[in-house]
Amino acid sequence: MKPVKPLEFGARVTRLLQRRSGSAKAPQVEFGNWSFDRSSTSLQLARKAGPKRIVLTEREYRLALALFQHLGSTLSRSHLLEYSGASGEEMRSRALDSHMYRLRNKLFRQPEHGLRLKTIYGQGYRLERLAGADGRLQ
Repeated sequence: MKPVKPLEFGARVTRLLQRRSGSAKAPQVEFGNWSFDRSSTSLQLARKAGPKRIVLTEREYRLALALFQHLGSTLSRSHLLEYSGASGEEMRSRALDSHMYRLRNKLFRQPEHGLRLKTIYGQGYRLERLAGADGRLQ
C-alpha cells in the first residue's frame, strides 16, 4: 500500500463531502439559454429546434461552469486547473489542453450557439460571444 499524501487525502475528503452535500450547491445554474445541471453534470441548450442535452465529465462540467461564470474574461491555466480539481501530477501535464479540446468540440464548435472558446497564447482561455450574436447567451 502506498503512503497517503496529506494534501491529496484532504482534497479527496473535501470532494466527497461536496458530493454528499447536494444542498450546498444549486442543482441548476442558468446562463441565458444554457442550463447547467449539477446532479447529472450535463448542460441543456434551449434552441428553436428543441432543447439539446450535452453530457459532460465532471472535470469538463467544472471547466465549462468556470468559463460561463467569467464570460469575456481570460482565465489563466493555473486558475482553470485549480477550479477543475486537477491533482499536482496533472498540473504539470498537458491535460488541461485535452479537456479544453473536448469541451470546445462538445459545446462551442457550432456557430449558431453564439459562443467561441478562444485560446489566449501564454495566458489561458477565454469564452466570448461571437460578433452578430443576439444579446442573450444561446
